[in-house]
Amino acid sequence: MVFYCGYKRSAGKFSKCYGGYYREYSVNAKVARAIKTVFYALDMVNQGMQEKQSITVRCVDIEDLEKQAEAIRVEQIKLYESYADGVLLRDAYIEKKKALSEKLAALQDSIRTEKEEQECADELDEEIRALTKQASEKTYIGGLTKECVDAFVSMVYLYDDQTMKIEFNCEDVIRRALEKYGA
Repeated sequence: MVFYCGYKRSAGKFSKCYGGYYREYSVNAKVARAIKTVFYALDMVNQGMQEKQSITVRCVDIEDLEKQAEAIRVEQIKLYESYADGVLLRDAYIEKKKALSEKLAALQDSIRTEKEEQECADELDEEIRALTKQASEKTYIGGLTKECVDAFVSMVYLYDDQTMKIEFNCEDVIRRALEKYGA
């Protein structure tokens, strides 16, 4: 089977499209090579994920930050009680309250940031695991299969006999994972 540009056929010599034919086995071979490259990238990302998970110890633990925030809240309550009992003057109370409020705001901001980063990392890890599972299920042994192409390739563009562009469904996920895990 061969492929050709339908527009070139209808427009004739006025078209700037490539006029040659594309052989099916040639296109399939290039797509298969590209899919193998994606599988290799997935393997590299998985290795990076496993290494990071075994080596990485969270420097900032969210629970510790929440305990610190709770301690500051308790300290604020004690501060108010001492002000209400008349032990502390108003100016000193306002000054100490402002300092504690700033500390609490900074802690809450860092807690929120850590939670967001952890959620994004968990999402990306789940997407990579799903892609890896799909890749292992759709792995082709004897050549290119329709299921494999449908699972990973969204579009194939043929420009001339030497130029081809393949768009993958999972390209953005793999790119983010490669950036994150540095594989």
